[in-house]
Amino acid sequence: MSQSMSCSIASAQCSSTAGTILGALFKLAEEKSPDGQCIRLADLQAIIERILMPSGPFEVFYAHRARNCLAVAKVVEQDKRRTNALTRIILQPVERLLDDPQAGLPRGIVSRLVEALRMMLGCDLYETLQQRAVAVVQAHRRENEVTDWAAIVASDEARAVSLDALVTLADSFRRFDLRKDWFLLFLNTNPASSAVAPNAFVVRSIEERSRHKQIGDAQFSCLMGALFSNVHPHRFDEASAAAFTQRFGRTPETVFGRLFVHLAAIGGNQSWARATPIGRAIG
Repeated sequence: MSQSMSCSIASAQCSSTAGTILGALFKLAEEKSPDGQCIRLADLQAIIERILMPSGPFEVFYAHRARNCLAVAKVVEQDKRRTNALTRIILQPVERLLDDPQAGLPRGIVSRLVEALRMMLGCDLYETLQQRAVAVVQAHRRENEVTDWAAIVASDEARAVSLDALVTLADSFRRFDLRKDWFLLFLNTNPASSAVAPNAFVVRSIEERSRHKQIGDAQFSCLMGALFSNVHPHRFDEASAAAFTQRFGRTPETVFGRLFVHLAAIGGNQSWARATPIGRAIG
């Protein structure tokens, strides 16, 4: 189910369910009516009881509708928890890896990853980019609707925010081995609590901590390759490369090229090539 689906679809589901049931009620009542106009109340009551039976003819239909309603509720609940606009935008290319068992990147690392990115960006830049990201989200968000993150991330404004963040993050990897070792140490730490908001933490259960998985160089390469996939130097055309150089005073190759060389050396991920070009954000 798409995350761009409006919360109003939940009520549409209920309306559709009611329409189907009432249609079935009318058809069965019509069959019971001797003249096509009247029906005994006892017969109508029997029809209603049959329709409402949990194990009756509508059992599969009710189960399907229940799954749909639960899916809508899950999407709405997830959307409420996504309050960090900046990291939601930055980490969009990484999202698919968290559902891929072959990537070896459990979702449990996300809270630590977000904190690591905040530390690497620095408090001042992080807050500035966060304000810009929130403005982008607010401009695209519609009242009573689930946030359409796909549309937000694809917008020029979000691409520009992401680009500014990625340039700074790439600069932090100039001393690659030292930064990588720090990054892995930070992500592999198994804390007793995790942040759910800037000033809110929840205590992790013993079971949760026991499921903590360590990641190594191969997973790090996969993660960083996806994170920077939209700014691989090969993804810039002549115009976007010129715009990048004018804006940052350096070429895309100068900023990002060496990082990808290091990532390839420790187990690069060829899925980078499937990423979306970022040229529109800087053109």
